[in-house]
Amino acid sequence: MKEFFEKLFSAGDFMPHGHCYFWESDILWTHVVSDGLIGISYFVIPLCLIFIARRRIDIQYRWMLVLFGIFIYSCGTTHLMNIITVWNPLYRLEGIIKVITAISSVGTAFALIKITPKALAIPTAKEWLDVNMELKAQEKQLQEKDLAIQQSEQALRESEERYNTLRDIFDSVVIHQDNSIVYANPAAVSLLGAREAKTLIGKSVMDFVHPEFTGVIKERVQAVEEGQKLPMIEQKIIRLDGTETDIESLSVPFTYNNRSATQVIIRDISERKNQERILRESEAKFRGLFESNMIGTLFWEINGKVTNANDALLEMIGYSRSDLHQGRIDWVQMTPEEYKELDQEAYRQIMSTGIHAPYEKAYIRKDGTQVPIQVGGAFIKGYTDRGVSYVIDITERKKQEKELRESEIKFRHLFELDMLGVIFSDANNNITDANDAFLQTIGYSREELNSGVLQWQQLTPPGYELQDQQAIQSLRTTGSVSPYEKEYIRKDGTKVPILIGASLLKDTRSVIAFVLDITEQDKVRKELKQRALELQVLNAELEESQEVLRLSESRFRRMFESDLIGIVFWDKAGNFLEVNNLFLQTIGYTREEWERGEINWIAITPPEYAALDQQKLAEMDEKGMFSSYEKEYFCKDGSRVSILLGVPGWKVSLTEAYHIFWILPT
Repeated sequence: MKEFFEKLFSAGDFMPHGHCYFWESDILWTHVVSDGLIGISYFVIPLCLIFIARRRIDIQYRWMLVLFGIFIYSCGTTHLMNIITVWNPLYRLEGIIKVITAISSVGTAFALIKITPKALAIPTAKEWLDVNMELKAQEKQLQEKDLAIQQSEQALRESEERYNTLRDIFDSVVIHQDNSIVYANPAAVSLLGAREAKTLIGKSVMDFVHPEFTGVIKERVQAVEEGQKLPMIEQKIIRLDGTETDIESLSVPFTYNNRSATQVIIRDISERKNQERILRESEAKFRGLFESNMIGTLFWEINGKVTNANDALLEMIGYSRSDLHQGRIDWVQMTPEEYKELDQEAYRQIMSTGIHAPYEKAYIRKDGTQVPIQVGGAFIKGYTDRGVSYVIDITERKKQEKELRESEIKFRHLFELDMLGVIFSDANNNITDANDAFLQTIGYSREELNSGVLQWQQLTPPGYELQDQQAIQSLRTTGSVSPYEKEYIRKDGTKVPILIGASLLKDTRSVIAFVLDITEQDKVRKELKQRALELQVLNAELEESQEVLRLSESRFRRMFESDLIGIVFWDKAGNFLEVNNLFLQTIGYTREEWERGEINWIAITPPEYAALDQQKLAEMDEKGMFSSYEKEYFCKDGSRVSILLGVPGWKVSLTEAYHIFWILPT
């Protein structure tokens, strides 16, 4: 307590009340000016009361005016302290003043209660004058009584007719005497669930009161019977069919058939209550979303000012909450120039419909870097200059899209080279897609393929059932099929011997298979120079679906990892950029040695093939690819391995050339 009074005039660690207003001038000065005017008024009123007490010595209980003056003066002082604490947090001093105000208020209240009966008993000068005037007027009133009664009765009848008309048109009205209903207008009959008024007559009004409000209604009925005026109340009633309805009601004393009664005016507010409930639920959901920080959320003004934002948004753009409170975040200034046109289109949408569709743009972070985002927004209800938006960071998605597009470019090129037959089939053995090389092998057209008439089982002649069943079992258990030889029946009825291998596509029930025509064993080497093994996702619209991009990469990866033939990516500097396991096994190296960069195709090529390699590279520069040729590679153990090598040229950038080739040991 001692410390309390020592720091009575010290702000200490308290925060000025202006922080509660976020120092927004319109709100702050509204409170300051209002408190100032109230305080001035409260300082003037006691002066007037004291002046009256001094001048009117005939007034009884003048000390009561003094108490009122002290009480009102204290109240004015509290409003003055409200102004001071906006900038100077003297909350201890403000508390002392409020204690003084409380004491004076309680004292005044008790004193007022004590003298109220006595004060009411004192006749006023006007009352004495009224009594005298009344005595003089009684004789005249007696003479005019009969005429007045007649006129009053006529006016009463007319008034009652007008009242009854209005009563039946507007709100539900129920009149009850001793809690029994004696009248109900059509609106009340409908509201209480009856078909006609006589169904309600004689019933107790308490029969329709919800148990939750029984005590309150009984007290209000008694108060009305005592002549008190009560405010409107919200409550629930129970209709005749047992359903509950929200209403607001007003009870007033009334005379019905020359007897005291209570008139209850009822208004159905169930729809309003339902809207309030929906609004509360909506607000709770939005508040939960805002505070969950699952996505960025910001409140903005049309001029660019960001008035509020959640932590997810602040982290996304690299600003602090202090920056937000100090008004340093402006969504217009955060938008790069190249997105201004998109913002203008969103502005036109939101001004026309109140919302704008989500679109992709970028924000400039506090450190100057850009973050790609998707943003959608809408005006706050009732405003056309401020709104709320959600913001999603799409950095990772953009990165994945770029990687998938690059992968798709590689694998699409392999598929379209038609150096090897490639087919896709579904779980019903239907061939859903194939490249031109496969269609040429079996003699069918693409139109026939697209019509759905091709099934690999129908293309297979009798005698290969066991091999096919073994292949299907291998697909189910291991996800792939090692290459094996069989035959297909061409469209002209002839048989073509083939080498076929297959693999299940990841996360699908589709199968990808390569088919190699092996009609003549020596012809294989000649035809391999025109065919490159490639994997292609069959989808003409690459950028339209990320899932298709991932599927394309999965298809080629299956082919690449199936180790049916050796496949490598290389550049002219001699580097192997990517290799499959079969190639590493062919030359006797491990993947770890390749990853350390210990394998170079120039270094493992015997000197006598250097001139031939240069000739083929020149041919590739001229034609984009070169014809296959036989050469040798040094194995890790020093031995040589003969290979048949074919390469399609392929550029993936403007500055570097990468190439894919297949290798078949001879």
